Amino acid sequence: MSKLLPYETIVKAHEGDPDAIDTVLSHYAGYIRYFSKRNFLAFIFVLLAASQLIIYFFCRESKMFFIVLGGICAIPNALIAVVRTYIAPDTIDYTRYKTGKDCSGIFYSLQSFINKALNGVVGSITLFILALGGWQEVVGDSFADLATQGVTQTPQALVTLWVLGYLIPAIGFVIAAVLLYAFYNLKDKDAALMAQCNAGKITREECESRLSRKY
Repeated sequence: MSKLLPYETIVKAHEGDPDAIDTVLSHYAGYIRYFSKRNFLAFIFVLLAASQLIIYFFCRESKMFFIVLGGICAIPNALIAVVRTYIAPDTIDYTRYKTGKDCSGIFYSLQSFINKALNGVVGSITLFILALGGWQEVVGDSFADLATQGVTQTPQALVTLWVLGYLIPAIGFVIAAVLLYAFYNLKDKDAALMAQCNAGKITREECESRLSRKY
């Protein structure tokens, strides 16, 4: 795995492009299998939290460091979307194994609804906090147009933007890692056994006997 993925592929995977996601999955499949999905995703959360904190504390006065580290962060950001495509089917198989019902439609509909709701709520709250911090609204058709208006944001507004952009996400990634370890206890091998049982390849009794623990 010495060959690095093109940056364009990483960006497309982060945006949800199916072909790009497949490429990233194939590239990092060995790592994901070795560390387990939960550990790999938790590692990504911790890595992103660390990078956001580094940007927050050390990159405000260094434009080059900010650009380099921000670009590197695109890799774990893309991997989050990729690993989620692994975890979702496991969750669906677990639910079917426990209830006997295929809830995949409900799961993906709920996931889509939560994502859209969060995007709307987070955006609104962010703009509201920025307004409280004294951010001045600027409207223009281009960067040149914005520059001619000569609007300068107050130091308090810039600090608010910096906190919202990097400190708050870092805290969020730490919380996500803690919640993942606290509530997601499904092991990869157990999920694979449940999928085989759901597909009728093994009996429930055989599956129960091979599971690492009782669910």
